[in-house]
Amino acid sequence: MATTLCMISNFDDYADGLRNEVVSEMAERFFGVRRELEDDIEHWQRLVEELRPCLSRLCERAACLHFLLFDDAGVAGFYASLGVSPHPYEELASRAQAACIAAMSVPFGFRLSSRYMRLVETSYDAFQKELDAYLNGVWSDDLERPERKRVSAHLWQIKELAEDINRRVVEVNAETTPSCALRYVRSLDPAEVERRELTGATLTDERCGLDVSLAFARVDFKALDFPEPQWLPPFSMAAGGLARYVRRLAEAHASEVRDLFAAIRRAARKRN
Repeated sequence: MATTLCMISNFDDYADGLRNEVVSEMAERFFGVRRELEDDIEHWQRLVEELRPCLSRLCERAACLHFLLFDDAGVAGFYASLGVSPHPYEELASRAQAACIAAMSVPFGFRLSSRYMRLVETSYDAFQKELDAYLNGVWSDDLERPERKRVSAHLWQIKELAEDINRRVVEVNAETTPSCALRYVRSLDPAEVERRELTGATLTDERCGLDVSLAFARVDFKALDFPEPQWLPPFSMAAGGLARYVRRLAEAHASEVRDLFAAIRRAARKRN
């Protein structure tokens, strides 16, 4: 009899230990998956905030460039020579807070058109560099891990991460719900099963549906209102049509170019 009781006690201890181990592993997986998703969402939000100043700089660079092109027709012709629509870049310029004439200087040159060309080229390359950083990021040394490089936050990275996070949100909300986990844990407790049978409440009465209060929300990339302009090449890599267009623009607006240079010089004197 004593041997039988000892065997029963050992079996109960083994069952309790096995149940605790299963519950521990399940809890680790349940909370681990959710914690990983939470961390990735927070990382995505940090990248979004990191990109906003880059977008502001890009808009200012676009406004500076468009200021040099005189009017809508000048802007449209400039982008037509690059083979792209001007509308995405006009949107960028419209978001700028202020013009940037105070930061400009008139390049040296003997001909009006050559000086204007260099001014536009300098402004365009500054805009293109910021555009590339906004779309593709900039690689730099990782201060925390000197042996590695890191890329700055950029549009395509944030967009791709949003798609990946939303896919995982759907999976976690469907497959790792709190109600389903609780139901499984209760099924491992014989006393709980017996109590429910006595009261007529079976475990199958608890549906493994989505627990709305603890469900993850999808991230909304479109709500960020980040423009998605097309990448543009540096001035030196653009087709010769761009340089010819800028030269023709200078010739057609010779008086405006002189007024522009005069305004830049006045701003420079005030700056100094």
